[in-house]
Amino acid sequence: MLHKKLPLLLLTVCILASAFGEDPVPEVKDLGAGLGERYAASAVFLPKSRQVLCFGGEQNPALTFLDDVMLLPVDAKKPEWKKLECKGPSARAYASMAVDPATDKVYLFGGFQNDMLGDLWTLEPSKRQWSQLKTKGGPGPRDAASLVFVPDAKKGDRLFLIGGLESFSPLKSTSEVWILDLKTMAWSRGPDFPYPAFLMGAALRSKPDIHQIWVCGGQGNQGVVEVLDLGAAKPEWKVDKKTHVPLLSAHVMIYDAGRDALFLHGGAEHPQGDSGTLVVIPCAKPVAGPAGEIEKRAYHAGSWDPKTGTLYLMGGVLGGFLGRNCPDSTLALRPKP
Repeated sequence: MLHKKLPLLLLTVCILASAFGEDPVPEVKDLGAGLGERYAASAVFLPKSRQVLCFGGEQNPALTFLDDVMLLPVDAKKPEWKKLECKGPSARAYASMAVDPATDKVYLFGGFQNDMLGDLWTLEPSKRQWSQLKTKGGPGPRDAASLVFVPDAKKGDRLFLIGGLESFSPLKSTSEVWILDLKTMAWSRGPDFPYPAFLMGAALRSKPDIHQIWVCGGQGNQGVVEVLDLGAAKPEWKVDKKTHVPLLSAHVMIYDAGRDALFLHGGAEHPQGDSGTLVVIPCAKPVAGPAGEIEKRAYHAGSWDPKTGTLYLMGGVLGGFLGRNCPDSTLALRPKP
């Protein structure tokens, strides 16, 4: 019944925005082609070198898996994608990726190429060097999981791996949460996610007195926001039952620290089909509402430039993962203040 109430919610927020004189339509710039058609790729933003990094993915209709690392220098007069020549992980799609914003070091886990993968890699783009990491214990092979880098001066930096798909046939997802201590390189189990899910959106909300992981959407989601408070004595997932979000999966989600808000774009909206809506969720007082209608994309990649407040969207597919590729274009959009 939630999806029947959603249009009324979005209409209400639009009316309120109009009443306060706000234009929810973001500024959108098409940076053109150059990345190549792909979906289920992985992307992060590199704050130090001011670049978008995109890895791998898959192409239809041949179901070709990719292993390239592509970089987009966003401050260039005319940003253009360039391939970073470096040998590393095998070709794959649906890999989980995160970045250490202080060093630009990239972490990549698992993915899919004819079977589930469970390897962990790190990339130092400035050195053009991939390294496969050896860890103690840890999760089994999976794809479409969420990977979140959590900096912590006291406990040490950690990676949180949330959910994922363990088997494609039969379809089996997991609610497991695994935590990797990047000093000891030992995995440990975290608090299980409330339900098995994959293709979610996950982001770290970090402020002086707040350290949380927020998760929205995904296959298996309940149309609510899930929050893990890392500052609690015993962190547990809590459901915000008041904030209803679209029943999305295979979407892009980022956290904007300047606004203290989450932005979600596109994805496969159930049961309506592919979405092009940009949804904003203010974290301090969560109420999901529209921030503009953009080009429809699902199974696409995205990254957030916190300095300029720009969301970069690339790749994707329409009509399901066996559908047609989205155009080879990269969109740069800036939500309205």
